[in-house]
Amino acid sequence: MFMPPNTTAVIQPMDQGIISTFKANYQRRTMKQLLDATDKPDKPTIKQFWSNYNIKKSIDNIDAAWKEVSENVMNGSWRKLWEDCVTNFTGFPDLKDVRKDLVRLSHSAGFNEVDEEDIQQLFDSHEEPLSNEDLMEIEQERALADQEDNDDDAPRRELGIKELREAFQHIEKGMELFREYDLNPARSGEATQAVEQALKAY
Repeated sequence: MFMPPNTTAVIQPMDQGIISTFKANYQRRTMKQLLDATDKPDKPTIKQFWSNYNIKKSIDNIDAAWKEVSENVMNGSWRKLWEDCVTNFTGFPDLKDVRKDLVRLSHSAGFNEVDEEDIQQLFDSHEEPLSNEDLMEIEQERALADQEDNDDDAPRRELGIKELREAFQHIEKGMELFREYDLNPARSGEATQAVEQALKAY
């Protein structure tokens, strides 16, 4: 049997305001930290702030944001599944106030074009899990940013005669293995020619 459509909110109480409240708390707390950090005399840039935002800080913010989710919210999330256990429920917090706070904090941080609709889109974007493609794209962007930082800081490494000689020795050893063990000599010969042609650039 398949569950009927649009029943997630009924069968999963966490979707009834708990997760959205937690995420809004987390986002507001993180934005406040960004603003506080970049407002100091020796202030880091926004990019530096995010570069220093590690798992420990994230876990601390998760802990604090979760503690802000009230018992009232936790209890009220059961109202569609187990109404008898809900007592004195006064309603979920109005996330409009959180959105306004985030807009104000964003403007203070210099993001003057951000409005409440942008904040809501940010909240909505967290509803869907990231796909493998999304994760790979994020990782590529992070690696590229790290590479740019390393390029600015680290001394340049050059390809000299010593490095070339070592590289050629490795390549030749690999080609010998192909020639020795490949039962198709035409294939290994073709590969050797292709590699030699490619290495002419060096």
